[in-house]
Amino acid sequence: MPKGDRYALKADPEDGTTPVSNLLLEAVAMAKLSGLQKGAILYLWRETYGWADGEGKRHKEAAITVNQWASALNTDKGSASRAIAGLLHFNVIKRRREGGRFIYSLNTRIDQWANGCIDKDALRKKIEGCQMATSCQTATPQGLSNGNPVSFEGGCQKPNPRVVKNPTFPATNLATPKESIKESKERDQEITVKGGEIIGAVDFWDNCLEVLKGRLSSANFNTWLGHTKGLGFQGDTFILEVPSDFVAEEIRKRMDPLIRKTLSEAVGRRMELICEVQAVG
Repeated sequence: MPKGDRYALKADPEDGTTPVSNLLLEAVAMAKLSGLQKGAILYLWRETYGWADGEGKRHKEAAITVNQWASALNTDKGSASRAIAGLLHFNVIKRRREGGRFIYSLNTRIDQWANGCIDKDALRKKIEGCQMATSCQTATPQGLSNGNPVSFEGGCQKPNPRVVKNPTFPATNLATPKESIKESKERDQEITVKGGEIIGAVDFWDNCLEVLKGRLSSANFNTWLGHTKGLGFQGDTFILEVPSDFVAEEIRKRMDPLIRKTLSEAVGRRMELICEVQAVG
């Protein structure tokens, strides 16, 4: 029976829990995401895995409006929309349209998350280094794990290899995915600019480049923007193709505010920028 401690802002498992895979927790902890984006993931978990149907099966999708996102994250709708657009871009969450609403779900295939948001090699090393995690978690205070003596190495309780026979561990998929970022199905190729004209992403960026050319030195313009291309739009976020992670980082450090200002002037409202590294092959 629920205790009701949640009304006193005291967390207690008897007032409800949300089951989440340990690997997802580790991946989100490691992911290079903003606080709002990680908060959005937590809220999505709560609205999906936190509910079950009459047969006890956990929900995997949830219909969530912009107002609900903003309320859950305690922020304005614009900031919430940008956080969600970023998660969609990184392929951390998925979205589909059903009638007049959007249905969201978490992408549990971490190998499909964009390389720009998580170091998958580091995560794999963490998995390899924790192959004994199951044994550690099930060990009892009396020094027994499933009835077998345990040893303590490196701060982790491990079954004694001289006693445990034929130990088994859950299989882990360590296959390396193709190094590419998949284009989101929610990406738009056109936008309505100030004055009502509808323009494609490539032409939109070319127009912005003409403006930026007069705002930057020739060296900066040619070095960092000379090989960029407009890819599309996700809400109020413009997606720019860049040739490398290094160029993306330099654009962020050197000219992100100026580019966002130029984008916003062209559209007539505040715009955000995401750089996507050009796919190889």
